[in-house]
Amino acid sequence: MSSPPNDTSALSPINDEQRLTSVQSVRKSDASGWENTSGPLQETGSSGGSEPFRKMKEDVESLRATTDMAALFLGPDLTIEYFTPHAAELLGVGAGDVGRPFATITERFGGACVLEAARTAHREAEVCEREVRRAGRAEQTERWLAVRVRPYRPDEPALDGVVLTAIDITEKHTLEQGLTEVEEQVRRKVGRDLHDTVCSDLAGMALMAEGLRRRLEEQDVPGAEIAEKIQSIAQASADRARRLSHTLVPPSLKEKDLAFALGHLCREQGALGTFTCEFEGECPDALNDRLDAAAHLYHIANEAVTNARRHAQPDHICVSLRPSAERLVLAVQDDGTGVPEELDAAEGLGLRTMHCRADMIGASLSVAPREEGGTVVRCVLPLEGGGDAPTASS
Repeated sequence: MSSPPNDTSALSPINDEQRLTSVQSVRKSDASGWENTSGPLQETGSSGGSEPFRKMKEDVESLRATTDMAALFLGPDLTIEYFTPHAAELLGVGAGDVGRPFATITERFGGACVLEAARTAHREAEVCEREVRRAGRAEQTERWLAVRVRPYRPDEPALDGVVLTAIDITEKHTLEQGLTEVEEQVRRKVGRDLHDTVCSDLAGMALMAEGLRRRLEEQDVPGAEIAEKIQSIAQASADRARRLSHTLVPPSLKEKDLAFALGHLCREQGALGTFTCEFEGECPDALNDRLDAAAHLYHIANEAVTNARRHAQPDHICVSLRPSAERLVLAVQDDGTGVPEELDAAEGLGLRTMHCRADMIGASLSVAPREEGGTVVRCVLPLEGGGDAPTASS
């Protein structure tokens, strides 16, 4: 066997994935003359001695030894059949895992979220992408991975399994988390300023206008009606600013659960517009110890309701929280005009923020039109110990 190429710099993740297709097309012994193992590829048939197959085996072995991509091959029953050396480091896979069900190792990275992606890719024959956390033995070794699962068909049209690839996105995730935290700090500061400064000033203006109106009426001087209008506008503006500040700074999730906070959100948002906004559902006990997940779900719902209120002209918005043993489904539905084909900068940023928040907690998020008209935003969070959770689009 020839030695692996010395220059591996040309192997980009994209090229690696394209070249991994050659592994898929020759991985079975009855098709290629060699069998896959966790070690070097072994010849199994007479065709294995032919020059084309020997060269193919050498190329695949070189790719396996030099690629920086963590790749994991799963059979039709989602058992582990083969993996690249980098998968051992990034995914914690070892030679002893070959032949074991994929479900037995998913708790090392992604849990139910990545298991659901593998099952969906195999069942629906579609590509699934997730961002998942791999916890280490110490806090400093925690990693975030971008996982892509796609089916492969060495013998069309039969589906022979799936291949899972992963790259380390810890730095990207850390930057996104930092931006989200900054956004949260700004949101809270604006909310506090609205409540402590703007609301107080407007309430003071309303009191002054009321005093002026009384003096004008006592002195029988024209202008009392104008002063009354000023008082009414100032008071209404103060109430509106107070409700907005409560929306920006939600009730503490340490004291109240997510269902209470979402109900409060619907009441405050409904008071800001000409539509009705209602909440239905309950918060599962499994979320009580995951305040970070509850906070992100709250802000996803807040962003979805705010977008609908500002851009979709709805008559009704419904926020629901549906838990089960395996998953928690947050849905925001409206009967408005729907999502525009071209989004402005603010709308596009809002959608990206919702997707980012979902990725940070291992959830999936979809935005789709409703059959009855309007839009539904659905976020699916697999719960600890859950099984086959559906995607957000299901």
